[in-house]
Amino acid sequence: MKKLFAIITVTAALLMSSTAMAGESIESVIAAGVKNFQTTIDVTKCDASVADVMKTFAQMFNTNPVMTNLDGTIRCNYKGKKATSITVGYLNKNTAGSDAVENAIVAEASKKATTVDKIKYVHDELIKRADYDYTYKSVTIYDLLVNGKGTCNAYSLAFKSIMDKLAIPCTIAVEKDNSHSWNQVSVNGVWYNIDVTYDENYTNSDAPNTTFFLKSDAFFKLDQHHSWNSGNKCDVDYV
Repeated sequence: MKKLFAIITVTAALLMSSTAMAGESIESVIAAGVKNFQTTIDVTKCDASVADVMKTFAQMFNTNPVMTNLDGTIRCNYKGKKATSITVGYLNKNTAGSDAVENAIVAEASKKATTVDKIKYVHDELIKRADYDYTYKSVTIYDLLVNGKGTCNAYSLAFKSIMDKLAIPCTIAVEKDNSHSWNQVSVNGVWYNIDVTYDENYTNSDAPNTTFFLKSDAFFKLDQHHSWNSGNKCDVDYV
C-alpha cells in the first residue's frame, strides 16, 4: 500500500488567487487540482475546516485513481477556522505513456459482449502486463502499465481507472490497517470483490489465475482478507 506520510503540518494562510469554484465539494476541488498537477490547491470556496479537508484527502488517497502520482505529503494552510489551501508533492508527472496503455485496454475491452467479459479482459491484461513489485516502490498506474511493476495500489488504481472509462461501477476496498487494497465491481446491480494483485501472485502459467475474480465477502474473508472499509456488500460469488 502507498502510505499517506505522517508529516502533516498546518501553517498560516497563503495569499493566492482563487481557483476553486463556489459550491464544489472538497473531493472535486482536490481531484481537479491533482489532475492538473498543482502543487498548491486552493480550497477556500469549499468553506471547510482543516479537519474536513484532511479527512477527505485521506479517504481519496488510495481509492481515487487521480491520486496515483501523489507522494503522500500534504500541508494544509488555514485562516481562522477554515482551510485555504493544501500543498502536495508528486512522484511522477508523466502520464502520457500510461494513458495510452489504458486507452488501448479500454478499446479492446469495449469490444467484448458482456460486462463480465469486459471485466475479465481487463483483469487478464493487467496480470499479463505487469509483475508484483516486492520492493514496494512501484505504486503508481504509470509504474504498472509502462514499467511493468506494481504493488496493490498500482493494480487497484489502474483497474478502477479503466473501469471508470468503461462506465462499469467500481470502487476500491482497503484493509482497515491499510495493508492491502483491491476492487469491487457491480454486474447487473450485484457487487463482487476482485483482487487482481492476488490473482497475479497466484498465476504460474500463461492463463491468468481467477481465484479472486468476482467473489463474495465471505470468500475473501476465508483467504487473507480481513476487515475492510467499503460501502458495498458482496453477498454472492459470480457463477
